[in-house]
Amino acid sequence: MVRDRGRSVLGWAARWGFAALVGLGVVAAICAAWTVDPPAEVPSFALQAETVYRLEVGTTVFVAIYLAAMALVLALNNKAFSEIGTSGVKAHGVGGEVQTEAIRRLQVNVKEVFRMVADLQENSERIDEKAATLNVDDNQ
Repeated sequence: MVRDRGRSVLGWAARWGFAALVGLGVVAAICAAWTVDPPAEVPSFALQAETVYRLEVGTTVFVAIYLAAMALVLALNNKAFSEIGTSGVKAHGVGGEVQTEAIRRLQVNVKEVFRMVADLQENSERIDEKAATLNVDDNQ
């Protein structure tokens, strides 16, 4: 039951996690814009308007959280920002086919080792049972 709950949480996170992070970014941006104290003399890049200054602060917070969320989602999918330039941002896989194949082989080997350990435990129990019966026969 615990495994099912864990899988459902991971399924939810895979489906709705990015949307939740974007929603968190929107809420954080609104809070930042609402609570920021504009300087006494509002800078010219804010058009000397308090409202524009607050809007710019909120937008900056949102963009920062959005980029962090994108980087997290890409990392969970074994990708990363690889090209950032005038043509935009591109993401490519960071783990090559060689690494993916090595991980797959390792998983197969680990399963084989677990099977061998289970066989050894089973054989050890049989040996213990045989030894116990031999000791009973020797005592009689």
